[in-house]
Amino acid sequence: MVKQFMKFWLYYAVGIVGIVIISVVPFIIQDGNLQDSFSIIWKMCIQLVNPEYWVFIYKDNPEPIFSFLWGPFLYSMQLLGSALFIGFSLAFILAFLVKRSPSAVRRSVQVFLNVFETVPDILFAYGLQLLVVYAYQKFGMELFGIATTGDDSRIYLAPILTIAIVPFISMFRLVLIEIEVEEQKPYVQLAKGKGIHLNLIYIKHMLRNILPIAMYHSKVIVWASLSSLFVISRIFNIFGITYYMTLDFRPMSIACSLIMIFTPFYILYSLADKYIERNVNMGVASSSVEEPSPFKRKSLHLTSGLKELLFTLLRVLHPNRWLSVCKKLIISLSRHMRNGKFAAGSLFLFCLFMYSLYLSYLAKTPIDQVRFRKGEDGGITGGPPHPPGMPFLLGSDRYGFSIADQIIVGAKYTLLVAFVVALLRVGIGFLFGIGYAFFLNSKFQEVVKKLTDPLHFLPLSVVAYILLKPIIFPATRPDIWTYGFFSRMGLEVLILTILVIPLTTVLVGNEIRSIQEKEFIQNAKTLGASSGRILGVHIMPHLWTRLFLLFGRQFNQVLIILLHLGVFNLFFGGTIQEKYDNPPRSVTNEWAGLIGANKDHIYSGKYWMVVWPLLAFMVTIFAMQLIVKGVEEVQYKKLGAPQAKPKQRKNNPSLPATKEAHNQDEFQFKYPYHF
Repeated sequence: MVKQFMKFWLYYAVGIVGIVIISVVPFIIQDGNLQDSFSIIWKMCIQLVNPEYWVFIYKDNPEPIFSFLWGPFLYSMQLLGSALFIGFSLAFILAFLVKRSPSAVRRSVQVFLNVFETVPDILFAYGLQLLVVYAYQKFGMELFGIATTGDDSRIYLAPILTIAIVPFISMFRLVLIEIEVEEQKPYVQLAKGKGIHLNLIYIKHMLRNILPIAMYHSKVIVWASLSSLFVISRIFNIFGITYYMTLDFRPMSIACSLIMIFTPFYILYSLADKYIERNVNMGVASSSVEEPSPFKRKSLHLTSGLKELLFTLLRVLHPNRWLSVCKKLIISLSRHMRNGKFAAGSLFLFCLFMYSLYLSYLAKTPIDQVRFRKGEDGGITGGPPHPPGMPFLLGSDRYGFSIADQIIVGAKYTLLVAFVVALLRVGIGFLFGIGYAFFLNSKFQEVVKKLTDPLHFLPLSVVAYILLKPIIFPATRPDIWTYGFFSRMGLEVLILTILVIPLTTVLVGNEIRSIQEKEFIQNAKTLGASSGRILGVHIMPHLWTRLFLLFGRQFNQVLIILLHLGVFNLFFGGTIQEKYDNPPRSVTNEWAGLIGANKDHIYSGKYWMVVWPLLAFMVTIFAMQLIVKGVEEVQYKKLGAPQAKPKQRKNNPSLPATKEAHNQDEFQFKYPYHF
């Protein structure tokens, strides 16, 4: 008991140290003084334990920081807690109802979810605001509040409904999968054979087994919901904890705000994990029931382990092996292109990227501009922003530049940064995951898991905002930055990559371990196969597809992060601060910059300046989902097990067991926008 108590506080202290580092890194980056970074971090740690420094600067007046932030913190937690409760409750109820529905209804719900999960939370928030404005203008009634007007003003319905989208979709998919898994277990078949009503089986037996699994996976959903809370608070002008954190952008204010967000979720999920480990025999949540991997070492010297890892990677990355890998990739690509979904999604993204390059560098006028519209008699009939139609199909911005041209020109940066960051996250996570799975015993793996778990309680968009603000915002004049253009892009890619590397490492490492436990891997080890051969010949054929599916999820997550940062005027490549209180502009015309620069015009009826870039995000996310779905279908077909309906699975014992399907679905996350 004492040992567990000490571990609890040790991991909590590690999380606090991480928060301190996050709070001071922006100022180290801004000053460019890396030599004194350790002394700055140590000084911040000293100040954090000294109550004299616990002050919040509000309107140039120092306030006791925790008492001042307590009210906004409770307000934010009320919104988040209500949204999670509504989203999770609806997910469980509708999942059980849909499972009892006819197959046609289930297919329709699946299609609806595939489309609905591409809708960013920002678009839903703006849609609610436009609905309220339209109802007020048309009928003279206010449906509900869409923005607060001061520190003491409160709105609840609109932000709660918006934040609840991600928890609902994610938990709904998870519960549907778990219901399928539970239905195949012997106790359900026995209960049905005894004549027990199916509703009673669901509520009394299956729900009891699904709840711990849902609790374990909900930390990832909460992680995404915290990021959604951050951006939704900005859109609805909510004076919550994240608002005040950005208002007083000092290390102490940042650290205390993040600690207040981190602490309750850390305590809640630490207690939940202990309950699950003690009372539930669930391999997904408890490492104590996992079979030992054939590669586990009782003791392994660090130097020899690193050497073996290096030799293993050299075998896998040998140029001769890469020639064969390239040939296999070409063959695999041709096979995947025969799948309609994969072909449609990949061709759309490729053509969009190439047309963006053409319009940016080969066209005489990349972005057309019309200052005034003229009638048939040559007279001026209107000025910018031009509505959709004439002279531009999608309309123009306030300067008369074509929205369609800006979307196409900015597509190359949006797609490229999402592609590069997702590729780096998966690639580096794969390399570290090899060391995690091959050369760490179960105790060290558990320590790594515990150290990475606190990342789920720090909103990714908030951390990205904190670290990127001194890089992207001009330091002095509106167009003078601390770093050059390519340095800003490189630092943003680096930061967005590093933030998720620990999680991808653990995920890929666990996936390699699950493959290691297969019988054919143990047989190969018994026959004397080396670690490099087992990795390259036996594990990689099973891992390639899953890595690509992980890449697709990360691609979409990066797009959402860019979108969230755009709401806070953090644009990829740099933000140009305009004079005379004009909205800021993006250096690169990337899509989040278009939304951030024009977001205020949506309330004046100029919806096209925001809606079309948001639709571009939606279509791109949908295209990547088509690619991921196509890869899944090709993989099922390759294994000789096409996606069958539940009834076919029951009647055909030759199809894969639901345990395998559960493991594969688990790697594919079930989470549309997040990790």
